[in-house]
Amino acid sequence: PMKMRDEVIGVLQFAATESGYHYDEHDLSLAQDLARRAAMAVDNARLYSEAQQAIAIREDFLSMAAHELKTPVTSLRGFAQLLVRQLDLKREIDPARLRRALDTINQQSERLLRLIVRLLDLSKIEAGKLVLEPEITNLTTLIERVVDGFSTGSDIHQLEVQAPQKLQALVDPLRIEQVVTNLIDNAIKYSPEGGPIKINLSQETGQPNIRLLVKDHGIGIPPVHRERIFEPFYQAQSRGFAGIGMGLYITRQIIELHGGKIELEIPDEGGTCFVVTLPGGIN
Repeated sequence: PMKMRDEVIGVLQFAATESGYHYDEHDLSLAQDLARRAAMAVDNARLYSEAQQAIAIREDFLSMAAHELKTPVTSLRGFAQLLVRQLDLKREIDPARLRRALDTINQQSERLLRLIVRLLDLSKIEAGKLVLEPEITNLTTLIERVVDGFSTGSDIHQLEVQAPQKLQALVDPLRIEQVVTNLIDNAIKYSPEGGPIKINLSQETGQPNIRLLVKDHGIGIPPVHRERIFEPFYQAQSRGFAGIGMGLYITRQIIELHGGKIELEIPDEGGTCFVVTLPGGIN
């Protein structure tokens, strides 16, 4: 057997020939030495391949992260310089122009903050230090608050919420808010033509689990990518879409820490539907 770290990764076989030669202890020792060397070679090749793949992923991630961080920083710097120049020239600043500049600075600051938070969350997940702080939370109120925040940012998307007046659960409200934000943000991003985005929160009578559905009618996810969408740094679409491929990965980690699960469904009419299941509502 070709063994490496107590794992059999292959077998080196010696076959008898018509010569009638019988292998002895010396041949066995030689075979064992060859098997050990072969196992080392195979293992080294595997480790090298994994290392090269990890380097490629890291370089790809750094490139995406640098691009995504550069965009809001450039916008922030440009509008800040514009306002400073107006003040230096002692020119009166048009209120409408000032409002647009400040709105852009605010939006890009929020985008930059989301990227930084995701990077910090990723480091916590990889280190096993992402800790929940659960408390009894009205999920309906939480979802409505998130939706209100998105409603002012897009004129071509219609966010439709269907939920009971009150549905409580023992969850970490900040982390579940992050989950809802990620899923709605994802639905908006991959529905570039606009359209309805449906958010459905429910708990069947007599059933302990809570279900959250976020459904869009966007461009959908090609079959070849569907099994990998929850992997870190993976994007199912082309680089024409902003992001560094961490949203769904972090979302799944948060949900699983709550003892729940997230699944992808592909509606017949197109688009995507993410289904989140969380344990135990509280009456």
